Amino acid sequence: MPGLRRRPAVVAGTSKDVTVDAGADAAPEAAAPVEETGPLAEARRRHQRVVDGVALEDAPRGSAPEDQKRPEDLVGAQIRAQLDAAAACRVAAEADPAQVSAYAAAVERLEAAYLASSLVSTDAWDGAAWAPDEYRDQLGNRGVDDKIRAWQAASELSCIKFAVVRAGDATVVRVGSMDAAHVEIAGGPALAAGLLRFDLDGPRPVAAELENVSGGFRPGPLRNATARAAIIAAGYASAAGLDVYANATGTYGSSHMEQ
Repeated sequence: MPGLRRRPAVVAGTSKDVTVDAGADAAPEAAAPVEETGPLAEARRRHQRVVDGVALEDAPRGSAPEDQKRPEDLVGAQIRAQLDAAAACRVAAEADPAQVSAYAAAVERLEAAYLASSLVSTDAWDGAAWAPDEYRDQLGNRGVDDKIRAWQAASELSCIKFAVVRAGDATVVRVGSMDAAHVEIAGGPALAAGLLRFDLDGPRPVAAELENVSGGFRPGPLRNATARAAIIAAGYASAAGLDVYANATGTYGSSHMEQ
């Protein structure tokens, strides 16, 4: 398919099996840990995924002051109340099984607050009003399909950049060339960001692959759900036809689509 290069999903530790004879003194193989089950364990896992996402997105970006976010821009600062409430409910649930449902509800509120929080980029942005140009546009706009084809054809990786943003009361998907910074494509803060690869065989580009990756925004993997829903809502993907890659660091160094 022109412009589309699919790769198999990467599963850590399964790309190559190697058997080593360690001799009689080899230690017995450790048993795989047993995953906890039940409502409390599931709430803990969901809680931890959000905490991990916040830690990733708010991590220091380098030694220079201009590489750092302002304290008020940190995701943790935006959702501090929900983080504290979920932490308190976890303590209560671990002490009293009757409190597990309240803990699960607090985690749901935390997830919603996290996905609604704004990612602020550490890349430079002039603050100018957003408008489509030769480097960026918005899904659904007239002429954007031709731009997607041109941007993807020009990319060595056969992909383009995207950012999901609030535009008034709407949530929209802005897309752009690999030559543009994510913050320029977004026109400011974003709800999600990353790379897209389109199937260009049909009359309209259809998103086939999606990954959370941006040097400036460094989005966590949970934000892929926001991106996926917004792209499907814009009419550029189907639920069954969009492969989503969870980038554990949100950076190009661990990107699946950049390999």
